Amino acid sequence: MTATAADARPRTIVFDSACVLCCGGVQWIIRRDPAARWHFVGLQSPLGRQLMVEHGLSPDDPSTFLVLMNGRGLRESEAVLAIAEDIGGPWRIVARLAGWLPRGLRDAAYRFVARHRLHWFGRRSTCFVPSDRDRPRFLDQ
Repeated sequence: MTATAADARPRTIVFDSACVLCCGGVQWIIRRDPAARWHFVGLQSPLGRQLMVEHGLSPDDPSTFLVLMNGRGLRESEAVLAIAEDIGGPWRIVARLAGWLPRGLRDAAYRFVARHRLHWFGRRSTCFVPSDRDRPRFLDQ
């Protein structure tokens, strides 16, 4: 069965599954989300590509990841802060403090890291494969 955009869950992250930093971020979220509220889609999958295009992002030149939350498509620093806020605990405080910074400054910092992520952290030779336990959280499997 092929997944469609309608299969995206209320908390869905479309990420570059070949990027070491991005995959590390997904694993970080999984460890802090024992209720399994967050779901994931590799942007290299048909569903990931479709969701990126539907939200005005290029799946062929990803400069950001996409967070679908509460019916909205979030990107750049707004996406990072929404995840941290939702994860809760000390991350909610960090998100709220960072939210006081001007969005232009936050997004510039985000774009700087995004532009250098593959050079600094590397690219996986194969796409990220979730564990059997986490596989249901990945909508493109």
